[in-house]
Amino acid sequence: MSKITVGCRLPNGLVLRLQDGKGGEKRVTLRGQNADMNGALYIQPTHCGYTEVGKDFWDEWIAKHSDFAPVVSGAIFAEATESKARGAAKERVKDKTGLEGASAEDSGLKKSED
Repeated sequence: MSKITVGCRLPNGLVLRLQDGKGGEKRVTLRGQNADMNGALYIQPTHCGYTEVGKDFWDEWIAKHSDFAPVVSGAIFAEATESKARGAAKERVKDKTGLEGASAEDSGLKKSED
């Protein structure tokens, strides 16, 4: 079975599910942008987690969910190899997923002058 790399820019990842038509289910858990932090407070510059997924599973899942908002926005995407996925993630760094942390400046907060 051939594999591809799926990039997921959502903070905690996502579980992809496919019904097999016999009452069973196939699942793949995508790693999110926080997957490799190991307790650190710093998020990788590409803001992306990478998961190797079977190409057949991905093709079937994407055919059924091509209108899913994170797919449409590019928050979830697939490439043939991890190095290509990392390159694609670098191109998407400035794209917003809507799940970024709040910025103090954007929220109108001011530093206290005690």
